Amino acid sequence: MGSTLGVLQPLSPDHLDAIVMAIQRGDESAFAAFYDAMAPLVLGIVGLTVKDAVGRFDVAAGAFVQLWQQAPQFDRATQSVTSWVAATAHARAVASLGAA
Repeated sequence: MGSTLGVLQPLSPDHLDAIVMAIQRGDESAFAAFYDAMAPLVLGIVGLTVKDAVGRFDVAAGAFVQLWQQAPQFDRATQSVTSWVAATAHARAVASLGAA
């Protein structure tokens, strides 16, 4: 991920695809880059539903665990990485409301 004067630049869809392909092979350092790139999106989506700060981070962490576990099944032909991440974060946030 590039940086200009401390401002993070979003990754291109091709770069995200490459990172997910590495994650599918079990590359933990790729997952760290994935987390850095996608955490603002996940926390933003979760934060719209989960108002408690601790709960928000718990739900976001759960979403990232789920993304790691489901990465081998992710298919770039059916959806983009960003839509997969957003849908996962949203589903976790909504599910957390039922658990509360």
